[in-house]
Amino acid sequence: MPNLGILCLLPTLFRVQASPFDEPVEGYGTVTGGEASKKVVEVTTTEMSGPGSLFEALSAGDRIVRFKVGGTFKIVEKQLVVSHPNITIDGRDAPAPGVTISGGRLLVATQNIILRNLRFRESKGDAIAIQGENIHVEHCSIAKTGDGGIDMRGGTEYYKGEVKNCTYAWCIIGPTKKASLMAKIERASIHHNIFFENAQRNPQFNEGGCGDVRNNIVYHWFHEGTDIAEGSVVNVIKNLYLSQGAPKKGALQALGQVYAEGNEGNDPKANQGSAPTPYPEPKVTTQSPLEAANRVLDKAGCFPRDAHDERIITQIRANLPSK
Repeated sequence: MPNLGILCLLPTLFRVQASPFDEPVEGYGTVTGGEASKKVVEVTTTEMSGPGSLFEALSAGDRIVRFKVGGTFKIVEKQLVVSHPNITIDGRDAPAPGVTISGGRLLVATQNIILRNLRFRESKGDAIAIQGENIHVEHCSIAKTGDGGIDMRGGTEYYKGEVKNCTYAWCIIGPTKKASLMAKIERASIHHNIFFENAQRNPQFNEGGCGDVRNNIVYHWFHEGTDIAEGSVVNVIKNLYLSQGAPKKGALQALGQVYAEGNEGNDPKANQGSAPTPYPEPKVTTQSPLEAANRVLDKAGCFPRDAHDERIITQIRANLPSK
């Protein structure tokens, strides 16, 4: 007679775990990167120059960059510049411990770029600077930066066109001094991210930036949560704000045109916007703040997660509201 206990366990033992990468690519930056070219360039060394290096892989456009080696890629100079269009930098296939970029910033100053499953640690300034258009950043983890996490800014010396149609999603940012600045940018989507113990800019829009911020977790900010400055037009929808202690300012600073709706947490002013109707946004599958938070805790960041990110996930889970 078969063991009924084992039979009962079989569905659990053989349950297929959902991939963290199975969420749809949504938002303004729904781009193809280097996928159309089907050309794959493999990084085979953690050295930053020479054959098989990341620098060499980025020396031309129209390609998918994948990693045959895991470890730390240290930018010796101030920055590593992505200047050629139509590139996907994809760390999903890298062997453990995955791809970690440190030392300097990764500057994207071109069009049609995807950054996927990369870890950024201990950059001297910003970790990622976006000065281009049609950019998608997903499943990246950023911490211990000298300044900001992800900045998207127009009007710079590196890129003369408009900075527009950009998304970052399913990322973990923090701790940093300044999580994310959106300035002089047209149409930025920021969804399903974790902002953890950043002093400010969770995120910040200013200098006429416009976009959509939804289904993020903003946890334990020290100075201010989400900051929408004068001249910016932004939706702030169904985010979860959890302050621990007494930050200097509240969850939402809405000096610009802000449509705020459905935000939850322990700050009653998180829905005090000034716009009666939302800014037109692209399709982003949107959940309630708590449902989204649980999805984000399961799937955000660079995989395999390191001990830093695991600590963040554990701490936030322990402080989630029950309903």
